[in-house]
Amino acid sequence: MRNMKGFVFTIDAVFALIIASIATTLLLYINFYSPIVYGTGALDASGMEQSLLSATIGNVCSYFYASSFPICSFSSNGGNVSFGAYQVSSSDSVLQALADLYLTQGAGPYASLIMERIYPSHNAGIYVNKTYGPSIGLRLGNFTNGPAFYAPNSPSIAFTYSVSQWFYLYSQSSANSGYNPITDIYNASSNNGIGGGQNFDYGGLWAGSTSNTLEYGEYWPTNWQFCVAPSDIIYPDTWYYVVVDVSGYSNVAIYVNGKKVKVCSLSGVVGLTPARTAIGIGDNPPGGNELANAIIANVQVYNQVLTQSNITSMYRNGITGAPIATSNLIGWWPLDGNANDYSGNGNNGTFTSPAYTTVLENTYLPAAITNAYQISKATAPTYISANGANAMYNTSVVLWH
Repeated sequence: MRNMKGFVFTIDAVFALIIASIATTLLLYINFYSPIVYGTGALDASGMEQSLLSATIGNVCSYFYASSFPICSFSSNGGNVSFGAYQVSSSDSVLQALADLYLTQGAGPYASLIMERIYPSHNAGIYVNKTYGPSIGLRLGNFTNGPAFYAPNSPSIAFTYSVSQWFYLYSQSSANSGYNPITDIYNASSNNGIGGGQNFDYGGLWAGSTSNTLEYGEYWPTNWQFCVAPSDIIYPDTWYYVVVDVSGYSNVAIYVNGKKVKVCSLSGVVGLTPARTAIGIGDNPPGGNELANAIIANVQVYNQVLTQSNITSMYRNGITGAPIATSNLIGWWPLDGNANDYSGNGNNGTFTSPAYTTVLENTYLPAAITNAYQISKATAPTYISANGANAMYNTSVVLWH
């Protein structure tokens, strides 16, 4: 594993795992040493967190499946564990399953969910052959003045909600005078939830324009209401993490890269819960003439206001981070190679035209990972069967503040 800016390679007590593959029994050694202090302190994985890596994914899935937010299920013969349409052997170790999922396009979000469950008090990630796991083959929604995404059957949004999203504006202007529609929650009761002319817009986020700003807007029967962030806060060719918190439709807070940048109280807003809402991405609404020129990723919608602590943690988790408040999760669209909703609510979306490009493969790292330390050796060989091929991979797990 490459030594990046302050990585501390570490821990105390050595244990060995015996992993049975279909044809071969291999020894997998994961080394643990006392953590070396980095900066003002160091993290340490608990005994349970360490031992879960050596457990079988079948046993861990049984535990997860009994929770309020199941992320896996068992095949009819019990020999495999299913993560959506993808299956891994129930006898694989958790470490094997994590690497397998990250190596398989469209399965990475499930690996992120497992990491979130195993390390609830830490930010955590896995390296596979010296590459940060979530960035392996990462494919994101590429909206270039044309394609748009819409999920027309979202559960109705209540008066209080939050939208979390990552985006990257291209330096070329969008097709809407420089304004890039990122996400939009709107009334989907007509025209099968797609196209302009929808009655009521419950909350849209635009980025860019000549003032390099963010605007959140709500449209009610007679006029728009806007909450506008300070100028010169959003620039092209840079990734941003933005959260919009809405309380009672009237009180709005905008966060950029984990920091609150604007608070607004919108006047004259009528509280109205539609019979059917939809979320649009890259257009406002999808099928209209406002098109983004941007890459958009990891859109999450909650029926609650996220706290500052939630938002800071989600920003530090990075562009592939799993949802943090799953009990109040309405939808989760990572846009990692498909338009699927990974929240468990089944609200899969549709693209109006192909919208994918590999943009971060082998390069993406969360900014906060520079204070990570390693809890398993980078040279630990792990036998992985992914994408129809069997191979050995060097794997390691890291935690960070």
